Amino acid sequence: IAKATITADRKRPNRAWTAEERQKVLDKAWPQLRLPLALARFLGIRRGDIVNMPLQAYSDGWLTFRAGKNDKLLRLPVLGALRVEMDKALADRPAKATDLLLCLNTRGKRWTANGLSVQLDKFFDECREAGIMGPGGSLHGLRHSVGAELRGAGYTAEQRKLILGHETDEMAEHYSASADVTGELIDMANMLQGRPKRERSLSNRTKKHV
Repeated sequence: IAKATITADRKRPNRAWTAEERQKVLDKAWPQLRLPLALARFLGIRRGDIVNMPLQAYSDGWLTFRAGKNDKLLRLPVLGALRVEMDKALADRPAKATDLLLCLNTRGKRWTANGLSVQLDKFFDECREAGIMGPGGSLHGLRHSVGAELRGAGYTAEQRKLILGHETDEMAEHYSASADVTGELIDMANMLQGRPKRERSLSNRTKKHV
């Protein structure tokens, strides 16, 4: 039987992930990689922001932080599948952990960007060997997936920037600064994080936050 042809876009290192890849890879993720992958999968957060995310950034069902790339302040809803991952990570957090960051490695210490990349590369190789992930694909590719999901659901470029933190034109700045976008953010988060109906209550299930 001839092998299926892999299209060029599926070979790009930062290509968008398929829906099947996103689900199966997160299901198989090593414990220390689950939260970093979930943050990229559901909110498109960059690697640098993941490894530097303060513990206190997560409070009352919202994740609030400044994007390292452009210093843009983001306040993103945490719902559905992402909230499950977030609350589990907080509940399982080592009591002796001294680094006040959201994502920690197996030693209960902060990730370095390089350290996270090395672990992810090993894990992705394992996923490819298991046949649940195609060639290419990366943590940053999940950011492309978030943009593609939002675009496919009909959200405009200006609305997508509210989640992804892009600031590339005057319209995006005006839209963010002048409009009450809380409802739209919650709607987009519900779509990305697996809630068919809008959640109005965003408080943490656990009280383990700063």
